[in-house]
Amino acid sequence: MLVNLFEVLDKPHDKRLKTLDKQLAAFPYVSGKLYFERILMAAFDQEMRDMRRKARLPCIV
Repeated sequence: MLVNLFEVLDKPHDKRLKTLDKQLAAFPYVSGKLYFERILMAAFDQEMRDMRRKARLPCIV
């Protein structure tokens, strides 16, 4: 998930979990607290997806 990636990007290599997946561990540290603030991700159910389609709104994934 993107949340996991953002957590990795927000931590220096020496502060990351030692058991972190190798692919995630390969990402560089991005300083400046760019990923510090957490944003809750929406979870769309079928009814909400249908409403979006009827309104012809673009799907952002």
